[in-house]
Amino acid sequence: MNVFLFFTSILVPFTMALIGACFRKNPPKRVNWFFGYRTSRSMKSQEAWDYANRRMGEVWWSTGLVTGIASVLVAAFCWRNLEAASLWLIGFQMLVMLFTVVVIERDLKRKFDE
Repeated sequence: MNVFLFFTSILVPFTMALIGACFRKNPPKRVNWFFGYRTSRSMKSQEAWDYANRRMGEVWWSTGLVTGIASVLVAAFCWRNLEAASLWLIGFQMLVMLFTVVVIERDLKRKFDE
């Protein structure tokens, strides 16, 4: 059971890092409602779309790696009580993921709003 909990505890941050790596090199080319960093601010222009998706890739890459390494260390340290620790880890990871939206929106506002 602990092995399953360990892998679920690191799934979110390493998925963020993987998606971040993909978006850093190959962000979605056109503004669309299906795939990419889709907010009203990022979809206002092609330039904002390109910037937002590249920025999301950079932010998710770095935060995914840092959060992933921290999650591995916490999971290893709390191996005997991984049930409770994994719930806290996943909750923290979700907050980190949501916080990246705040960072990217702030950057978009600074760069593209008057």
